[in-house]
Amino acid sequence: MAKANFSEKIKDFMESKNGRSVTIGLIVIISLVIVLELYVVLTPRVPPVEQSSSNKEAVVQKETPEDKTTEDASSEEDSFEIYLIKDPFEPLVKPQSDDSGSGSTSGGEESQSTLTLKDIYTEDSTKYTSIDVGETNYKVKEGDTFATNYKVVTIGTDSVTLLYGDETINLEIGSSISK
Repeated sequence: MAKANFSEKIKDFMESKNGRSVTIGLIVIISLVIVLELYVVLTPRVPPVEQSSSNKEAVVQKETPEDKTTEDASSEEDSFEIYLIKDPFEPLVKPQSDDSGSGSTSGGEESQSTLTLKDIYTEDSTKYTSIDVGETNYKVKEGDTFATNYKVVTIGTDSVTLLYGDETINLEIGSSISK
């Protein structure tokens, strides 16, 4: 009998004006909670990007799993990757005050100089080339910048490809070019 009285009281409450208001309020609250949960679950997570203005590096935080040990979580190197942001308008070869080649250097840059490929050889399994710029001899390998404006792109068996600003220069052994 007690169960029947309780059921009847609930039924009477639900049919009253207050009962309907409470029911509608509960439905609205439950619907909002479900929509909020769906939003949180379905929204893609994008790692935050911070840009350091002095070094032009972007720092991106990696997503880390929740079950990391305390040793892994304490290491900042494991949780961040650093990407270098490149300026598309910055020249590939920058003028340097320090020459990377061997030999003597003149105080200023010559307005017209002769570029001569003397030799290509291998030393300690690294290909080197001997190039004269004016009267200065440079011993350089691939990737080196010499005489302020020249960068060695590739060293072949009998030729060298250089980059002078955005101009590509191909020199064979014994050949010369004026720049």
